[in-house]
Amino acid sequence: MKKNKCIKFITIILLMSSITLSILSTFVNLVVLNKNIYLKLLNESNTYTKVEEKLYEKMDSLLGSNVDEDIKKSIITDEDIKKECNVVLTCIIDDLKNGTNNKPIIDNEVYKTRVKDVLKSIIGQDVTSNKNVSFNNNFNIKNMNFMKSEVQGNQYKMNYTFSSHNSSNRSPIVLANLATRAELEAKGRALLKAKGLTEAQARQKLAEKGISEEQVWDMLRKNGYLDEEDSSDSKNNSNNNSSQDNEVNSDDSQNSKDSKTDLIKEQAIKNNKLYNGEFKDVIDSVISDGAKTFEEKIGAISDKISDKACKFIDNEIQKLTLNSLIDSKLFKVSSNIISFLHKFNLIFVLISVILIGILVKLNEGNIKLTLKNIGQVLMIIGILFILILSGIYFFISNNGINVGPEYFKEPAIYIINKILTMSLQESFIIFVIGILLVIFNKRRLKNIV
Repeated sequence: MKKNKCIKFITIILLMSSITLSILSTFVNLVVLNKNIYLKLLNESNTYTKVEEKLYEKMDSLLGSNVDEDIKKSIITDEDIKKECNVVLTCIIDDLKNGTNNKPIIDNEVYKTRVKDVLKSIIGQDVTSNKNVSFNNNFNIKNMNFMKSEVQGNQYKMNYTFSSHNSSNRSPIVLANLATRAELEAKGRALLKAKGLTEAQARQKLAEKGISEEQVWDMLRKNGYLDEEDSSDSKNNSNNNSSQDNEVNSDDSQNSKDSKTDLIKEQAIKNNKLYNGEFKDVIDSVISDGAKTFEEKIGAISDKISDKACKFIDNEIQKLTLNSLIDSKLFKVSSNIISFLHKFNLIFVLISVILIGILVKLNEGNIKLTLKNIGQVLMIIGILFILILSGIYFFISNNGINVGPEYFKEPAIYIINKILTMSLQESFIIFVIGILLVIFNKRRLKNIV
C-alpha cells in the first residue's frame, strides 16, 4: 500500500512537470514564435512611425533642421522600416526556433545611394561649376520639351518648354545665336541710311542725351543682343592705342571678377541647408583652403559629406538589426530554452498522456479520483505561473529592458508586457480549471461515499 502511494506521488510529480512543459511549449509555438502576433503588436504600438520620427530627428542633426521632409522621405520611409523590421523579426524567430545566434543582414547600400543622390542634388545642382554665372549647365533634359525651331535672317532660334515638378506652368525659353559687334554695326548703318542720317549726326544726338557710344554697346550686351566674347574682342581690336599695361590691368580685372564669382558661389554653399548641420565644419574647412579651385572645393565637400553621411547610415542601420540584443547572454540562453521547448512540444504532450494513463491505473480505474489529482496539479501549476509571471511583469515595468536603440525600448516593453499579460491570462485559466476539477470531483466522491 505504501509502495503504491509512493509510486503515485512520483507519478503526480512527473505529471506536474510534463504538463508544465507541455503548456510552456504550446505557448511558445502558438505565441512566442508567431511572427504575425509581433507584426500586429508593432502596428498597434505605432512602432514604425516612432522609429521614423527618431531617424528624422537624427537626420536633422546631420543635414540641418531646414532640410525638407520630402528629402528625408527620399532617404527612408516607414515602408522601408516595415520591410527591414520584417527581415530582423524573421531572423530572430529563426534563431529562437533553432537555438542559433545568426544576425540579420540589411542591405544598406540602397540607403547610401539615396543619401549620395540627395547630397548631390543639394550641393552639386544648386551651384554651377561654369565660371559664367549667367549660364547654368545643369539643365535636366528630362524636363525639356522641344517645341519648334525657326530661322530669322542670320538668327537661329530654338524654343524649349521647361516642365517643373512643382508647378503645372510652362514658360518658354529661347536659345539664340547672339549677334557680333560687326553685324550690329552693319544693321545700325542700314537703319541710319534709311532715316537719312550720317554716323556723325547719330553720335551728336546721343551726346545731346548724355549717352556715349560705349554705353550703347553695354546696354546691347546686358540686354542679350551682343555676344560678350565678340564684344571683348572687338574692343581690343578697335582700341589700337592701348598699351601693354592696359592689357595687364584687363587681365587683373578679369581675375578679380573670377575671384568675386567664386566668393559668390562659396557664399551660396554657406547659405545651403546643409550648412546648419554637422557638415558646417567640413564646409568651412574646405572653403577656407585657398590652394583649391572652386570646382575642387565642390568635389572635396561632396566627398567628405558623403563619407560622413554613409557612416551615419551604417550606424543607424546596424542599430535596426538589434545585434546588441542578439549578442547578449540573455538572448543566447533564451534561444536555447525556447528551441528546446519548440522541438519537444509533441513529446511533452505524449508523456503527459502516458502519465495520466498510469495515474488512472494506480487509482484502480477511478476516473473521478484521477481528475481530482489532475485538478490539484493544474492548481499548483497555475499558482506558480501567476507568481513567476507577475514578478517578471513588475520587474520589467520598473526597470525596463535594453534591446538596443532608444526608439525600440518603448515598443519592446509594450510587446513583452502584452505577451506576459497573455501568459497571465492563460495561467489564471489553468488555475480556475484546476479548482473546478477538484471541487466537482470532491463532491462526487463524497456522494459516492
